[in-house]
Amino acid sequence: MFVRCTLHPVNINLNIFRMGFIIWLIGVILTIKAVLGIWKLNGDTAKKLLFIVLILVTSWLGLAFYYFIGKDKMPEWVR
Repeated sequence: MFVRCTLHPVNINLNIFRMGFIIWLIGVILTIKAVLGIWKLNGDTAKKLLFIVLILVTSWLGLAFYYFIGKDKMPEWVR
């Protein structure tokens, strides 16, 4: 009879990989949602593209800025 060890290094690495993948997936979903939200605004296309590129380049910091500060002010910024 074999007892499965859940603290085996391979199992720990798989759990860390799964957590990392879930966090990455959440970031991708939030980024797509933010980009679509900016793109649907009425305003200057160049400014919208600038904000989209900034969010994509700055990753989590750009998402945090967008959702906590910029989301409400974005319509006046892209006019």
